[in-house]
This record gives sequence, structure tokens and C-alpha cells, in this order.
Amino acid sequence: MNGITSGNIHNFYCDQLKEGLNVLTVHAELEGGAIRPSFIRLLERFQAEKVRCITLGEAARGISDAPACSLFMGEIPGRAGNVAIQGAVVA
Repeated sequence: MNGITSGNIHNFYCDQLKEGLNVLTVHAELEGGAIRPSFIRLLERFQAEKVRCITLGEAARGISDAPACSLFMGEIPGRAGNVAIQGAVVA
């Protein structure tokens, strides 16, 4: 899929990081099983680059003024199938 393989997906994810909150959905059956070596490489790179990992609950507790936004389903590079994507701010 787009040249992304289990051997390089950790680099793809790291290259997509932006300033602020980034969310990576982890699936136990994939990252804990079929692509575990890739997930370990991702965590090792996060550690080397001082990327801080927290739960969504921890992130939500630190947000008090988030705008309401539309939500739609679509495809994004590096993910199989449709995923929820944040849209424009709802007035």
C-alpha cells in the first residue's frame, strides 16, 4: 500500500508527526502480533526522539477549550480502509 510495508511503517508514522497532539490507534492483534517487530521499532524511535506517549484520556484531561468539529470517514495514507477524520470547525 503506497510503498509502506511492515519493514518501514515505523518511519512513515514518525515522518507524519506534527507539533502538538498526534494520535496513533494501536490494535493488539496487529501491533502486538503480526507486525510486532515494526511496532517495537516505532517505540524505539519514539524513545530516541523523545516522543512522549500518553493515553487519550490523559490528553483529554489537558484540553478545556477544544472546538466542536465535523467528523467524516475517509482514507489516509498508511491506514487500511476508512478511518474517522476531523473536519472543519462547526460554528
